[in-house]
Amino acid sequence: MTDIERNKQTVVEFYELAFNAKQPEQAVEKYLGPQYIQHNPQAPERCRFVHRLRHRVCRAVPELSIEIKRVVGEGPSSLPTG
Repeated sequence: MTDIERNKQTVVEFYELAFNAKQPEQAVEKYLGPQYIQHNPQAPERCRFVHRLRHRVCRAVPELSIEIKRVVGEGPSSLPTG
């Protein structure tokens, strides 16, 4: 399995756990890890992200279910590593 395929699988697993299994805290802990850094200035930091997932999405819309139709991944990441 290539890195791209592995990354795509990880994204799908995150969404399945966070939204369909209604376990956003576990998804964040498992897939974002303790060193999560939000690079998008418009997106919330880790603790606010988890809070929004739990309270604004999972509790507000308990019947929410996400069906992933397509996952796109291209070439090496342009984000710095290490």
